Amino acid sequence: MDRTRLWVDDQRKPPDESWDWGRTFLTAVELLITHGSVYDEFSLDHDLGEHEPTGFDFLRWVVLSRPDLLPRVIRIHSANPVGAANMKAVIERSGLYPKITMYGTGFLKGDL
Repeated sequence: MDRTRLWVDDQRKPPDESWDWGRTFLTAVELLITHGSVYDEFSLDHDLGEHEPTGFDFLRWVVLSRPDLLPRVIRIHSANPVGAANMKAVIERSGLYPKITMYGTGFLKGDL
């Protein structure tokens, strides 16, 4: 199965095999650079480990450095409501307008 979706989360596993899994900011950046525009969806957690760059940092990096690689759909599945809201705001301020879906502490595999 071709992987066309990028899952960024340090703890939760992707829902199925169709997702590439970036457990850290750097891994997610490497996957994005390696696979480029193949991704048509991101699902992002905010907190990626203590004292580590966050999903917000990843999203901001994409918007500022490689907006051409933003997918059509971005899902935010963070249990951190402030972090999730900040991530949503980065997209909204960018003017690039992919579809954004927010999931909080009630995130379920079946939602994807």
